[in-house]
Amino acid sequence: MSLKDVKPEAFVSRRNKNDVLISVNSNVDSNKVLYQITSDPAIQDLQDSYITPNGEIDITGLEENTEYTFTISHMLIGVDESFSTAVTTINVKPYNSESISNLNLSIDDNSNLVVSGVDDLSSVKIAKYTTANLDDSTIQKFDITNTNGVFKASNFKGLENGYFFAYVDNNTNKRSNIVKYTAPIIIKETKTNWQSIELNVDLASSITTEDKDFQVIGKPSLKVNVTSTGLKITGLKSNTEYKDLRITHKIDSNIITTVEDIKTKSFVGKYSWAGTIKPAKEGFNFKIVVEDASSGSEYPYYVYFSDDDSDIMGTVNEGKKLRIMPLVDTSLGEPETPAEGVDTSISYDTEPFGKNNAAYTANGNKWNSKSSDPRFQPKKWLINKVDLSNDDIITTTVHTSIGTTAPSPLFKTDTTFKFVEHTINEVLVPLVVFTNKGSSLVNSGLYKNASPNTALGEDKYTFCLQLDEEVTL
Repeated sequence: MSLKDVKPEAFVSRRNKNDVLISVNSNVDSNKVLYQITSDPAIQDLQDSYITPNGEIDITGLEENTEYTFTISHMLIGVDESFSTAVTTINVKPYNSESISNLNLSIDDNSNLVVSGVDDLSSVKIAKYTTANLDDSTIQKFDITNTNGVFKASNFKGLENGYFFAYVDNNTNKRSNIVKYTAPIIIKETKTNWQSIELNVDLASSITTEDKDFQVIGKPSLKVNVTSTGLKITGLKSNTEYKDLRITHKIDSNIITTVEDIKTKSFVGKYSWAGTIKPAKEGFNFKIVVEDASSGSEYPYYVYFSDDDSDIMGTVNEGKKLRIMPLVDTSLGEPETPAEGVDTSISYDTEPFGKNNAAYTANGNKWNSKSSDPRFQPKKWLINKVDLSNDDIITTTVHTSIGTTAPSPLFKTDTTFKFVEHTINEVLVPLVVFTNKGSSLVNSGLYKNASPNTALGEDKYTFCLQLDEEVTL
């Protein structure tokens, strides 16, 4: 690799009364790089060339209050025959006596900024040049408190590559040396999905896409995966606000970057499934509308039959808002269904369960292939339990008595609505996965998926409904 056409990285990291310290980097082995510095006006003590294993060149013999222009070039020993034609130019003026400070700033192994050199560390602040030419008009101050001289990287919002210095008592003239901070992860773009976010990032050279050990601090349920464009955080809840997701990378000294305030997408919309079922049922489809749950509900969403569902159109239920999940929202004070063993029927006309029973009956008729036989028609039903342990997966267990004789046995059905994002034809889309399954006798009478799409996780009891349109409700 030749350095002939590559500009060296260089900046003045410290200024004193009669000398300056220049930090240089060529992104190769520093022991194999030769630097050349010329000065205008000329400096008597300036060497012809420098080899600097630690990346610093101390230039002495400067006149106080005199502005100098340094031109810096480099060459790779054993490869280049002359110094680079690409050069870096620095304009610098030494500090006067009143500006000299004992402050020292460094970067520790955890990418924190560490200050030393004064007794009262509580008065020390951090600032950054927002442009590479270190122009004082571009200084950005950070109102961050240090702990025993340590400014934690996690406290810097949007910390990116830049040149930092410390100062005392709001006096930016009393400055430390300047350090160049190279952020390990620079987030260029954030794409928010339903249960994940995708980060288009620049990674520091010390981190490669083969290094997999990323994690979100304090949130073990979230996973960070490397993608072709950066990072993807999965395991998020839909329709949820997240503040300051802090990503760490163990291989590179626990360096942290922060994803600031984001909100995942909602599954609100109109969904449908169309396919073949068995026993065969002409014109069968399954269409639903997903809405945000009412404020204060423990459910994330409400699911209703769509008016154009094949078993709703042209029936007494057409035009009615039939909520099939949850059947009863007790978290908002809706009355609980009768307990098991209580001989109280929930009839269509009985309040307060009229709407609930209408939805239950419509859903039962849709999936019960033997609903025309009085022996298999629901007599009464009750909710045995609801599993809300995962916000985007809701399973309701319903016990139903059927038949025309009493007492009639209770049969269990587990109905699950699972809200997921899934890639179809290289496009990430929202799905509502509906599963309806029960005891062996119940299963024998259910309409089933005759051609399940296993790539989507379907089986004979599972139907994946795809988004038809996002709706504003």
